[in-house]
Amino acid sequence: MMIIDSHAHVFQTIHGERQGLPTKSLASGMVGVGEGSFQFLPTSYQETSFPVEALVEAMDEVGVHKAVLLQNPVIGIINEEVKQAIKKFPGRFKGTIQVDPMDVNATEVISFFASENQNTIKLEISEGWGWSGKHKGLSLTGDELMKIWEAANELGLRVIIDPGDILENGYQVANIQKIASSFPGVKILVAHLGYMTAQHLNNPKAVEIRKNMLRLARECKNVFFGLSATAALLDEVYPCPLSISLFREAIDIMGANKLLWGTDIPTTFKKCSYQQMIDLVRIESTFLSPLEKEKILGLNALTFFDF
Repeated sequence: MMIIDSHAHVFQTIHGERQGLPTKSLASGMVGVGEGSFQFLPTSYQETSFPVEALVEAMDEVGVHKAVLLQNPVIGIINEEVKQAIKKFPGRFKGTIQVDPMDVNATEVISFFASENQNTIKLEISEGWGWSGKHKGLSLTGDELMKIWEAANELGLRVIIDPGDILENGYQVANIQKIASSFPGVKILVAHLGYMTAQHLNNPKAVEIRKNMLRLARECKNVFFGLSATAALLDEVYPCPLSISLFREAIDIMGANKLLWGTDIPTTFKKCSYQQMIDLVRIESTFLSPLEKEKILGLNALTFFDF
């Protein structure tokens, strides 16, 4: 069975920003944010670092064949590091391109890094981790973002959107639908299976908004969803019954063809092992057929990212 992690991270060091404050690697898996800090990796990590060699070792240990290297503002804009990681391990990776969407040179940066292997734009729109935390009221259909969508269309790139919290600004269901309709040739992947968190699980408003997001995969041919970090967002450990329930709901709404397995490692190692994250689909998702498991664990990513 081909297994592809559609949501993994590598970074030599943290040197980004969070809600306008600079971030940096500290000891024991911690990340500094301005004058504060938070736990990013398990405390067993002496340094808050996860170079590509560490990812390859983790992949080989559990039989993950390929992965997609994502970015976010907290880690930093690491387009060159992603490019070099792909080059160092031919055939193992596809990678993303990240820009501050309000940067006047954003489309030029995208054009410079766009390639067969670095073929996806990552738009972290969340308030907590992404650009909505820095640029208040940021819209996926605003003038600056539309330039990025046009660049993706012209360059044949995919786009991954992390919308963040369901009740915050980044969660733009109507705008994603509008974009998907305006650029039918651009494949869009919404990360984290619609970003359900433990705090919103029993909130009827949040539940309905998220269902509307999931329905985009059924209504729009070019909208897909990633399964990454579902258990971590729900604050549960293996075998993660709440996560399994959300997987099943997603299957009922959109079918197995629109779902791509991913992990968001290494930060999700705080909750589950790499093997457990595979087994959530391969073993615990008993409602899936063998073919559906193959599609979710690898075949869908194989075609989505054009490996």
